[in-house]
Amino acid sequence: MLLEPMFPPQEFCRQLGLRPGQRVLDVGCGSGGSAFFMSRLYGVHVHGVDISSNMIDLAVQRQTHLRRAQRKRLQFEMRDILDADYGDCSFDVIYSRNSVLHITNKEELFAKLYRWLKPSGTLFVTDYCLGPAPTSRPFADYMAKSSMSLVTVRDYGRVVTRAGFSLIARDLGNEFDRIQQNELDAFIPTQEAFAQEYSQEEFEGMVTVATNKLTWIRTRQLTWASFVGRKL
Repeated sequence: MLLEPMFPPQEFCRQLGLRPGQRVLDVGCGSGGSAFFMSRLYGVHVHGVDISSNMIDLAVQRQTHLRRAQRKRLQFEMRDILDADYGDCSFDVIYSRNSVLHITNKEELFAKLYRWLKPSGTLFVTDYCLGPAPTSRPFADYMAKSSMSLVTVRDYGRVVTRAGFSLIARDLGNEFDRIQQNELDAFIPTQEAFAQEYSQEEFEGMVTVATNKLTWIRTRQLTWASFVGRKL
C-alpha cells in the first residue's frame, strides 16, 4: 500500500480522450482497477495484461460480478508483455501505471507498443524514475532487491521518442512526495490492528521502507513521472 502513488484513475483518464468502442491495452493491469473504471465510465474495451497470476485471478473474479455488457468489454491475460504480440494497429490507447520499472529492455517494449498502437493513438505511462541526484548505497540495494530497472526521466523519454512517439514528459516528484507522506500518515495509526492481523515486525518493516522512500524522494534520488505519447 505504501509503494503505489494512488492518484485516482480519472485524474489520468481525462488526458486520454477515451470514446465508446475504443480498444485499450492496460499493461501491468494488476487486479484491474483502471480497466474496470475505463470500461464502466467510457464504454471502452480493455485488454489487461499482467505477469502476476494472482493479480489476474483477482481481476477475473471481480469481472464475474459485473453486468453482462461491461463484462464483455473486459479481457484479462496473464503474460509477460515482452512475449505478447497483438498485431499492428490493434489499440486506440495503451495505458500503463507503474509497471515498466521492472523491465530492463524498455527499447523492445516501446517499439512493440508503437507497433500495436493505431495511427494518432495515445500512449499514457506513469512510472518510477531515477532522480538527478547520485544514487546512495541503501537505495541501490533496495532497487536490486526489488528487481527495479530505473532510468532518469530524460533517458526514459528518449527511449519513448526513439520508438517513434511524439512525447510530453512530466516529473511528478512533488506529487509523489505528498502522496507518500499522506499514505504513511494514514498507515501509522493502524499499527495495533495491522500487528494483530499480520505482525509488529511486518508493520515496522513497512514503515521503514516508506520512510526510506520519502528520504530518497526528498534527496532527489527517486522520482515519479508521466509520459504522454502520440503515434504520428
